[in-house]
Amino acid sequence: MNANIIQQKIQAESGKIAASLTKDTQRASLLQQQISQRLSVVDDELRVVDNGQLTVSTIEDLTSTIKQQYPFLVDGSQAVGGGAARSEGRAEERAKQISRADFEAMGRRNVPSSSNRAVNFLMIKEANNG
Repeated sequence: MNANIIQQKIQAESGKIAASLTKDTQRASLLQQQISQRLSVVDDELRVVDNGQLTVSTIEDLTSTIKQQYPFLVDGSQAVGGGAARSEGRAEERAKQISRADFEAMGRRNVPSSSNRAVNFLMIKEANNG
């Protein structure tokens, strides 16, 4: 096979892999250089090589290796959201209900009157100055 055709085939595949790993064109260019060094054409098929020697690695294996070796050049998963499970609209089932009288009693029990708050403030202030 002609050397130009082989090089074009390698560049096309390495460019495709690099583009799948990042949207940034500069990072893709750097990745493409690294990937193309690991590809060769044998019997009209692209093969993964390591230091010029054929390996049993697939293109997918090479892609995984590149992700591990150059994580700073590879985009994240592009996933969005917090990953929480959907509630499926069951808020009504978990809602607690109390009577109006019980609700109002909670407010009176937990909030001191304004005169009690003033007395508490003065006692704290006096204790700190004392």
